[in-house]
Amino acid sequence: MKILQIVAAALATGLALTSVPAGAATSGRATQAEKNKQLVLAAYQGLFGDHDLSVIDKYWAQDYIQHNPYMTDGRESVKAYVKKLGIEN
Repeated sequence: MKILQIVAAALATGLALTSVPAGAATSGRATQAEKNKQLVLAAYQGLFGDHDLSVIDKYWAQDYIQHNPYMTDGRESVKAYVKKLGIEN
């Protein structure tokens, strides 16, 4: 299970870093990029680090569209999948 946490953290970091637009030198864009990064990190830390399924209701939209071919759309699908992986307290 440790490897899954490491992979999740790496994905979250990569996602957060790629959300910074090229040339985001203006303070408004940099501020929004930092907010986006913090949001992604909080969501992934809560789910994969703290194993807190309640963060799904906070950070994932009810009509979340999932691109993983092994999951269906929506929050409940995310919850079911992470439970199946054993990620819950």
